[in-house]
Amino acid sequence: MSLKKYLAEKDSRLQVLIKEEKTSKKEIDDLFAIVHRDIKSSEEASNLNLDWQFGIAYNAALKLCVIPIRASGVRVTGGPHHYISILCLPYYLGDKFEKDAIYLNRCRRVRNRVEYHSVGGVSESDVKELIEFCKELLDSVNEWIYANHTELMK
Repeated sequence: MSLKKYLAEKDSRLQVLIKEEKTSKKEIDDLFAIVHRDIKSSEEASNLNLDWQFGIAYNAALKLCVIPIRASGVRVTGGPHHYISILCLPYYLGDKFEKDAIYLNRCRRVRNRVEYHSVGGVSESDVKELIEFCKELLDSVNEWIYANHTELMK
């Protein structure tokens, strides 16, 4: 099944928000570098409030959703791009990642709330859970990219 068809089954409005666009090894390397930076920053950011630590970890998770999309020569072009990128995770990594996409979508909503609407909506355990999730997802994305796009890896 194509990605457009997959997205159309989820929500027919979403399929028009993706386009084919070639990637490069440098782009994928940069995305992985952002993931590593943000995981480390979130872990070491004890001087920041928990909302910001969560936002940094969320950014790492989002990039981990974007990597398979970009590695496959697709770009999310607009609209709810965070939501679409998260929604695509099981499409690329397999159905067993459906629960991970649901978890990340909840994180997306939390991050949105603490970024734009309120303060203090994140606990220390929320931050630690998301950081650990990112580390596990990083391993899965690495395995996927080595199996499917070795030309883009170091």
